[in-house]
Amino acid sequence: MDTLYTLLVHGVDGARISDGVDHATRPATHRFPYLVAPNPNPPDLMTVMTALLAPPEPEEEAA
Repeated sequence: MDTLYTLLVHGVDGARISDGVDHATRPATHRFPYLVAPNPNPPDLMTVMTALLAPPEPEEEAA
């Protein structure tokens, strides 16, 4: 998905867009239906929402 978003937003030579997810929290099983139990330690919803709603850090201006 990162590659698709990068192509849609920035084109071929643009900066890479990433959602920060590089792998699954648990690998899939080798038997059908290839599902595993849910993540035993899901992130706290309030922590996730606070991180998403946090104001962006100000960028320093180049001199």
